[in-house]
Amino acid sequence: MPAVKRARPNAPKSSWIHDHTSIINDRRICGVAPCKLSWSTKTTTGVIAKHLEQHHRLTAQSKERAADQSSTQTVLTQFASISKSRSCRLDSAVAEYVVESTLPHTHTESKPFKSLMNVSVPGYVTKSSRTTKRCILKMYVVLKYMMIALFKSFEAKVSCTYDGWSNTMLKGFYSVTVHWVHVATGDLVETLLDFFYILPGEGCGLRCAEAIFNLLCAFGLGDRILVTVSDNGSDAVNAGVHLSSMLRTRFSHDVLPDDHRVRCFTHSFQLGINAAIRVIQPSVAMLRKSIAMLRSGKARRAAFRRFAVAAYERTMEPPCLDVVTRWGSTNNMLASALKCRQAITMTVGFEEIAKDFVDAGIDLSDEKIWSQTKSLVKWLELPTKISSCMGGAKYCAKYCTISTAQIASDAAVYHCNQSLSSDDHVVRECSEVCLATMLPYQQHFNSRPARIAQFLDPRIPKPLAERNVALTTINFLMATTYSAAVDAEAARAALRVRAGDQWHSNSDSSALTGVAMLLRARRQR
Repeated sequence: MPAVKRARPNAPKSSWIHDHTSIINDRRICGVAPCKLSWSTKTTTGVIAKHLEQHHRLTAQSKERAADQSSTQTVLTQFASISKSRSCRLDSAVAEYVVESTLPHTHTESKPFKSLMNVSVPGYVTKSSRTTKRCILKMYVVLKYMMIALFKSFEAKVSCTYDGWSNTMLKGFYSVTVHWVHVATGDLVETLLDFFYILPGEGCGLRCAEAIFNLLCAFGLGDRILVTVSDNGSDAVNAGVHLSSMLRTRFSHDVLPDDHRVRCFTHSFQLGINAAIRVIQPSVAMLRKSIAMLRSGKARRAAFRRFAVAAYERTMEPPCLDVVTRWGSTNNMLASALKCRQAITMTVGFEEIAKDFVDAGIDLSDEKIWSQTKSLVKWLELPTKISSCMGGAKYCAKYCTISTAQIASDAAVYHCNQSLSSDDHVVRECSEVCLATMLPYQQHFNSRPARIAQFLDPRIPKPLAERNVALTTINFLMATTYSAAVDAEAARAALRVRAGDQWHSNSDSSALTGVAMLLRARRQR
């Protein structure tokens, strides 16, 4: 009879941290030089293991042995620690990466990011999201004082743009950006000063003006604001009025005249187009709902692909959903739906999935939906071109549209007036609604800064009468605002002008203005 094998008693468990610590005078001391950290002997192994992993890159990985073995094997991996100065530089680089990539500060705690840093910089300890947030705050403070020093280094006027972002929960923030023209290079420069939370409700405009006023004064720009740009919201309009009053009271002169509060054309244009889209809102909502269902289910998406191949002999995906607040995306969604109309209707009527659409109340058999959509897309062709030329896809393009806002607005109004005589009732109604929405904002696009910008824009022709009026205004502006730059450029340009030059005394030298000197000097360079 074979002998029965007696089971051996289990060996006492020993943690891998004991290989890197020692006990002296009832204290467990970290054995990785030059660390001198110590713990009580009652401290759990998890706390010590976390210290070894984060600060010394010591890890324990358990791997299963063969199938007939039940024990585990401990594998130790150690990286050389990096210096403190290099670690600080890497912290700053990570904070800059998070800010420039517009990532949340919690991104530094994600596993892919930690894995990337472990491979690229062995020995670097990835900081927590709270530490990353502190690094971003430090970077903002440093950049703030750098920007204050930069604004003190030149005397040019700046333009200020402020815009509010909010959601349905009445939570959001106001962003403030400033823009100016570099005197030496003529380049347009912009920077985001700050963004802050404004308590909504009554008096929101006044609270917004106070926040902007304090921000501009902190950067030393209170008396150098030439133009403010905002949307047509009541809070933004009231903020502009209160801001002008505060600047005049503080600096005792007309810093921001009433006609220097410019409205953003992109926002005004969007109000008119959104009002036109609401004319056929039921049809748009029906198509949006059907497209959402087509994209949400695997079976429905697969059926759409099959019908698209059968109808168009090529693979197609369901149209992308639109962003309700951006009419351009709505136009793209409707145009894509018209292109694949046959595949959409065949998928919705497919017997295996038709019940899903019926339960959701979707019915695309009505020809009225498609005819209205086709008329709207046709009417939106010119507004789409205007939006593309004006930079409508970018919120930050508001300051670039000041010179062409009046021309674009006139083109939109002309398009609506021409469409009023259309035989299509959808086109007529869209034109009427858009025209009624945009006309009240027409006067805000013909301000004095807009006329100056039109004169300086090389794309716009200048009639002689308008040129003389604009030139007088610009001369006054250059003499009062850019006097130092004009004198310096004029002196340098005068040294390069020959005695027999056509610009000298024998010709129109008396009409040579500061602006002409600047342009002439820049061309010669």
